[in-house]
Amino acid sequence: MRKSIISLLLLTVLSSWGSLWSQVPTPDLFCVSNQGDGRDTLRFEIPPVGCGDADSLLIFQSNMPNGPFTQVVTIENLSATAIRIPNSGNDLRYYYIQLAANCPDTFSSPSDTLSNALPPLVPIDYVSVENGETFIRWSDPSPQLPKIKNYIIYRVDVGTEPIDTLAAPSNSYVDPNSAANLQSEFYYLQTLDGCGLSGSLGNQPHNTLFLEDSIDPCGRRAIINWTPYEAWDSVAYYGVYVSENQGPAIRLDSLPPDARRAVIPNLDAQIEYTYYVEAHHPDSAFRARSNARVRTPDIRQGIRSLNFWAANVQNNSIEFQWEWNADAELVNAQIRNQSETMAGIDLQNQIDNIQETNSLTRPTSLTNERPLSFFIETRDSCDSLSRSDTISTAFIQARALPSFENEIEITRPRVGSEVT
Repeated sequence: MRKSIISLLLLTVLSSWGSLWSQVPTPDLFCVSNQGDGRDTLRFEIPPVGCGDADSLLIFQSNMPNGPFTQVVTIENLSATAIRIPNSGNDLRYYYIQLAANCPDTFSSPSDTLSNALPPLVPIDYVSVENGETFIRWSDPSPQLPKIKNYIIYRVDVGTEPIDTLAAPSNSYVDPNSAANLQSEFYYLQTLDGCGLSGSLGNQPHNTLFLEDSIDPCGRRAIINWTPYEAWDSVAYYGVYVSENQGPAIRLDSLPPDARRAVIPNLDAQIEYTYYVEAHHPDSAFRARSNARVRTPDIRQGIRSLNFWAANVQNNSIEFQWEWNADAELVNAQIRNQSETMAGIDLQNQIDNIQETNSLTRPTSLTNERPLSFFIETRDSCDSLSRSDTISTAFIQARALPSFENEIEITRPRVGSEVT
């Protein structure tokens, strides 16, 4: 039983080999061209035939891509690699070839069908900056259009220069020498056939979005500007994306197609920001991303909290107590008397040795006369003024009454709107 199975498998394999061996190999029609001289030139390669002897090469022609086709030439000189066929009107023609041989199957499968036209224009879908490199993407029709053998990538610099050639099929390219972090880069895509003839570059190159930024240290914000994406018929919107400390990017805003500027607010000097802009296509999922800017911003720290919470009278002196954020970059600060009957108290020492909680005592005889009201005023390195709530001191006043009694009036400390 085992020998029968092995014999059956061997016969099956030999039968398959015999079937393949009996087939006539398909010739390669790798290009057809017309130079406007009244002739079509076909270039081809005839493969070796293993099942017998090659007999002739048959040329078929049509005015339509799907036929009907007519045999127009039979080539018996099988060392030939090209033939010219009259076409006095230089009309659009389509060709395929077949190889005939004295094999069981007689004829090969038809070759690819090629026209005598130049390779077609293949538009770029989008150009995007990914990880500092320019990524170019297009939809590859070469499986359906075998005339396309290669793609040539052009970058516009001083002139329009080819930078690389890719064999079809392919649908993307990464430019390793892009300067997209320094400028907007412009690209064309061109198709090439097997004869080395090229198609059109098209009229409109695709450009990378180029983003520039500036940091407003006093406004605690980044201001970004970018060049437009001009190769599409229109842009649906520009998305502004921001990430913090290399985390996931979040779309901060969606701006109209004519927008060229955006503001990223509320920056923190302790955070590394990465931001970029993407153009979104109106009718597809295409996105064209700009270069990214990575910044740990130099932000001027102003007063974020200023809490003046005590002015205590003690033996003809006042002890002031307050809190402010210890990273504030202050130019000057004063404790000021609201009625200006007492000179302002300069806080330069507290600025030079800034800390969150502060205490300062100053002598004054005015504490025996009436309540006193004070506030703290600061000016930071961005010339912004901040003012605390106003706080008043407690005051005790006594007088003798005719009834030989003493009347004592106590004015409690007041803060903010209670101070008159």
